[in-house]
Amino acid sequence: MVNLEKTIRDFFELHNIDIDSSKVVIAVSTGVDSMVLLDLVSKYTNAKIIIAHVNHGKREQSAIEEKYIINYAKENNMSCYVYHIKKEEIANANFQEAARNIRYRFFKEIMIKENAKILLFAHHLNDDIETMIFRLQRGSSLIGYAGISDVVKIDEGIIVRPLLSVLKKDIIDYANINDIKYYEDSTNAEDIYSRNKIRHNDIPEIFNSINDAANNFIEMKNNIKNAAIILDEYRDNLIHNLVNKDGNGYSFKVSDFINLHKYMQRQIIFELTKEKELSNKNVDEIIKIIKSKKANVISCVNNMYVIKSYDDVYLTKTIIIDTPIINITINDLSKLEYNVGNVVININNIDSDECKKTSPNCYTMSFNYNELPLCVRTWKEGDKIITKSGTKKVSRLLIDNHVSMLDRKKTLVVCKDDNILMVVGYKKSIISLEKYTHLSECNMMITFNKED
Repeated sequence: MVNLEKTIRDFFELHNIDIDSSKVVIAVSTGVDSMVLLDLVSKYTNAKIIIAHVNHGKREQSAIEEKYIINYAKENNMSCYVYHIKKEEIANANFQEAARNIRYRFFKEIMIKENAKILLFAHHLNDDIETMIFRLQRGSSLIGYAGISDVVKIDEGIIVRPLLSVLKKDIIDYANINDIKYYEDSTNAEDIYSRNKIRHNDIPEIFNSINDAANNFIEMKNNIKNAAIILDEYRDNLIHNLVNKDGNGYSFKVSDFINLHKYMQRQIIFELTKEKELSNKNVDEIIKIIKSKKANVISCVNNMYVIKSYDDVYLTKTIIIDTPIINITINDLSKLEYNVGNVVININNIDSDECKKTSPNCYTMSFNYNELPLCVRTWKEGDKIITKSGTKKVSRLLIDNHVSMLDRKKTLVVCKDDNILMVVGYKKSIISLEKYTHLSECNMMITFNKED
């Protein structure tokens, strides 16, 4: 028979958990698994135990089980919290999923109230194998195929499963030898749930047909888990080096992304969009957009907005808000600075030292203030600029310069009457060059400083 006392002591030592001086919450259903875990922790550690019991209200026996665990806690000088799931809490929902969420919320509330940093569950190896098979049927991530985690960090502390390497039969043997009272949940015998079918049909067949199936599953689990850890570290390093983050989402280069292995491409998208809980199909759709031959694409995938513009990709949690339309008129020299969107406009005397200052994002245009007014506005469809080679649409000019869709919204033009003199940052009109840039006729300099 497996020595369960040694098993849990070795577990806590391996994971460097100081169980003897800790306050712990134990999830107790009164089934054999949780009652054995309760017995082991109370007998073989010095932890202060808090029992947490959830009454699902689906069986007549639930009231008997609740009464038993309350009395057990009193007799053993333990705190005990009980929660009754209300019908309205699980109405129109998947019962198992909804009940699980309620249980975890309840357990975490107890941890906070009692200032307990450890939450213990009695999941065992059969549960783990069942989970791996269930995820194999449904599909999962690599770490998901490794089954249940034995130690999980949460905001309230850690979730710990010290019996995860122990078979169900060894837990039952321990209960029988130590005369531990427990209750059987009659719904566990029903095959109406997928997990129950796996439990009653698949797992017995596996153990009957595979020698040393338990150790083989443990070895497989550890191999998958270790591989997942290594790949996750590699993925996180790629994200750190290739992806920019802001308050609204993420951006990266198409050229960087398509050079990665297909598996890593999917893992990066999954990680960046994990709050949206996207499906495999959603992620594949995003990757298809990124690899599209179209220069500019805007699409929404399950409330995640994907914007591709030339070599730039943006993944945003909320839709990009259109840049406000800008239209200002410079009538005289009474105002010498304008803050327009992401551009600061300064007006100086052409001989000023300020005019000699330059930067990569600084653009200038000389002018004669006797020719005022000038208009500075957001470009619009239909705008044209006269170049040495003829008339050109501003839209085509921006496309030729590979200006992203987001930056196009911010592009400004300088107009004199109906003539566009300058597309700020990209081109000056031949009219501007011929008429307004002769230093003998110009007495002012307009400087446009684009902010990143």
